[in-house]
Parts: sequence; C-alpha cells; structure tokens
Amino acid sequence: MIPTVCTGSPEHLHHRQLRSQGGEHTTGNLVGICSSCHDWIHAHPRWAYRAELLVHGWEEPRFPPAFYRGRMTTREEET
Repeated sequence: MIPTVCTGSPEHLHHRQLRSQGGEHTTGNLVGICSSCHDWIHAHPRWAYRAELLVHGWEEPRFPPAFYRGRMTTREEET
C-alpha cells in the first residue's frame, strides 16, 4: 500500500527515526523519497512502522528498510 501519485524522484530526505526521537542525519536513517510518499508515510504511521520507514526512538534503524525501492522485503531476502 503506497500512494499512486509517487513521482519516483527523491525530492525529500526522510528521517526514518524522527529527529524529535533522536534520529540522526546518517545513511541508515535517511531515505530519499518524493513529496507525496513523504506525506503519505506521516499520514499512515502504522503501515510506515511495519515497513520500517518510521523507526521508534528506542530502536536502531536498519538499512535497507523492509520496504525498499517499491517492494516489501523480509530480512531473509536481503542476505
């Protein structure tokens, strides 16, 4: 489930772990996404946390996130 108006252009750097929760400007915490997807992630936090596009302040962001480059993956597929 992702917005159908995605431009595919990385217009925003999205902090997966929010700066207000201690998120840093690191490669593992930042994802380049379009404006529509950025708005959608923040409007649908339940999905975004499951997809690891949002990460709780007590967790360490892992890269790549579970939802990466338009598809949901499992950690086993990444190896």
